[in-house]
Amino acid sequence: MPREAEHSSGEAGSESASDHADADPASQYASTSRPDDDTGDARSAPVVSIEDATSAIDVNDMRWLRESSKAAITRAWRVVEPACQSVPGSVCVRVIDASAMASLHKRALGVATPTDVLTFDMRDAPGQGEPLDVDIVVCAAVAREQARQRNTSAPRELLLYILHGALHCLGFDDHDPQDAARMHAAEDAILRDIGVGSIYAQPVAPQTGSAAS
Repeated sequence: MPREAEHSSGEAGSESASDHADADPASQYASTSRPDDDTGDARSAPVVSIEDATSAIDVNDMRWLRESSKAAITRAWRVVEPACQSVPGSVCVRVIDASAMASLHKRALGVATPTDVLTFDMRDAPGQGEPLDVDIVVCAAVAREQARQRNTSAPRELLLYILHGALHCLGFDDHDPQDAARMHAAEDAILRDIGVGSIYAQPVAPQTGSAAS
C-alpha cells in the first residue's frame, strides 16, 4: 500500500503517515564526503519526470526544474544509499493548482486546504536499499506565495518541495523540530552541492535573474 507524507514549508514539522527506521540518513548525509563532481560514479541515476498540470510554468523554468530535480534527487540517493547497486527507481512529479491540491489533501490526509507537497511512497516495503517508486504532487500556488515570503522564485521553491518529498522516501522525517531541522539542513546541503544554493534557509534579500540563478 502507498504511504503519504506531507510537508509544510513554513512549519518546523509536518503531519506524516510515514514511518522510517534504520540508520539516521540526516547524520549519514552530514558526515559523508560529497565530491563536487560525481561523474565518476558508474551507478545509474533515478528517473525523474515532472508534469505541469497547470500549464503555467515557463518552458525555460520547467527545463531548469527538471534538470535540478534530477540532480538533487540523484545526489541524495547516492549519498544516503552509498552501497546500493540496485536500479535506483523513479520519481514522478505532478505540479497542480490550489483547488486540485486541496481536493487531494482532503482525500489523503483529511485536510481540505492546499499544502505545498504530498509524497506517496508506492513501494510495498520501503527501506534503505530498495529502488525508489515515488509519486510527488506539488502545488504551484503555494510555491508562488512561499517564494514571495522567502524572496526567491517559484521554480526554486518547487525544487525544494520535490527534494523534500524524495527525502521522505530515503528515510528522512520531520515529525518533531529536531528531525525537521536536520531534514531542512540536508535539503540545503544537497542544493548547495548541485550549485543551486540554499533555499529553505535562504537569507531574506531581493533576488534578480532567472530561476537557476
